[in-house]
Amino acid sequence: TVALRHLNRQKGYSLINVTSLALGIACCLLIVLFIRDELSYDRFHDKADRIYRVTAEHRQGNQVSQNADVLIPIAKFIRADFPEVEDMVRFVPPGNAWMVKYGDKGFYERDFYLADSSVFNVFNVPLITGNPRTALDGNDKIVLSETIARKYFGDENPIGKILDAEGSFQLVVTGVMEDLPSNSHLGFDILASFRIQAAYTEVPLDEFGWRATSLVAGVVIFIVGQIVASFIHHRPEDLGETIDGEPVPEAPARPAPGSGPVVIPANEDFTTGEALRSPSFWFISIGHGAAVLIIGAFMVHLVLHLENLGYSAFISSLIVLLMTAFQLVGQIGGGYLGDRLNKRVMLAGCMVGHVVALLLVTYSAGFWMIVLFAMINGIAWGTRGPMQQALRADYFGRRDFGKIMGFSSLIVMFGMMSGPIIAGAMADAFGDYERGFTVLAIIAGIGTIFFAMAGPPSHPTGPIWYRRWSLVRRLTFQERLA
Repeated sequence: TVALRHLNRQKGYSLINVTSLALGIACCLLIVLFIRDELSYDRFHDKADRIYRVTAEHRQGNQVSQNADVLIPIAKFIRADFPEVEDMVRFVPPGNAWMVKYGDKGFYERDFYLADSSVFNVFNVPLITGNPRTALDGNDKIVLSETIARKYFGDENPIGKILDAEGSFQLVVTGVMEDLPSNSHLGFDILASFRIQAAYTEVPLDEFGWRATSLVAGVVIFIVGQIVASFIHHRPEDLGETIDGEPVPEAPARPAPGSGPVVIPANEDFTTGEALRSPSFWFISIGHGAAVLIIGAFMVHLVLHLENLGYSAFISSLIVLLMTAFQLVGQIGGGYLGDRLNKRVMLAGCMVGHVVALLLVTYSAGFWMIVLFAMINGIAWGTRGPMQQALRADYFGRRDFGKIMGFSSLIVMFGMMSGPIIAGAMADAFGDYERGFTVLAIIAGIGTIFFAMAGPPSHPTGPIWYRRWSLVRRLTFQERLA
């Protein structure tokens, strides 16, 4: 009664006290519930106290970061070097949503994971239907959550049905698992066999290691290369034939610069020394070196750069695959156009394509820019490769072509070696590839100028071309100083 009279006399004061107490209790309850939920994450697994996640430490300059991205073959070495490890499982989370289709139904699935078949042994992922021992044992199997199975198949039995993933994989449904609880940080709704992305490359690496896989690949390439090379002959005339089976043409007059493809008559083929004395040899070689500066950097650093942008290793490998496919387009289309257009102008255009593509991937603001990079760079690369050799053949003929290419390659290799070093050193210094790739784009832009300057050569009749300059003659004491 005293308390009620006090509350009645001090209504405002009492209201504040009661409200504050209620809010305090409510906040405490919410904090307790939040902490309890956080501490419950992944605790429903029977082996939670014995499950560990492997992480990798990445260093760029003074920056150190840790994440769960590790090399695929690490599983083999962990099993071999740490006998106390009972089992392990690898996951590949989705970099982007996968398009999954069944009949006329198609959905983008963001929670599409790749995993080893041991996932059901390490984690508590109960299967409603299917055998956990064999559900992911193969490279074409897939397990769906109960919700996803109902979305695609309704009340039908999904076991044995085939789903199309990304238009590239035909996957057989071998199990349906219970939906994962909300307090799991592994939020997969679909589990596909880890091996579907690596049937030809990563599986050999995983099973046999880098050394054995590289050795076998090298032997296969050598054997196939020898077989293919046996069908290639240096001169059709050695076999009593002519180029393309056409009659031997009379020696044509040399066309004016820029008027079209240049054809060197057989009796005008350049010797190696004559080619080295030609400005066109050096302009083409320097332009070629500037081009492979970019290619060398991409071969080493492209996947790392894409992963830094947030794309998975799988998506990065698909970008490389897309670039390779468009390289084939460039080779076929470029070969056709090269016989009809000015090769020098086409090479300059390819260099512009390389520069644009490099800037796209460097300052990417979306996945579409990455795809556009792969298309442009692939076409430019595919077109430029054979076009450079064809231009050298047009300019210098066939007699010493191999030796001329050898000397030119010495210059080109400086670009191939310098590109990865420049990009890597600047990435270590600044923490990303933005500045390094920008520098390479500027150098490639300069290479465009060299290709544009590489006009048809003339047979040298005087001193080596650079000695014709008065300044050089004075510096080398070949001309009397005034």
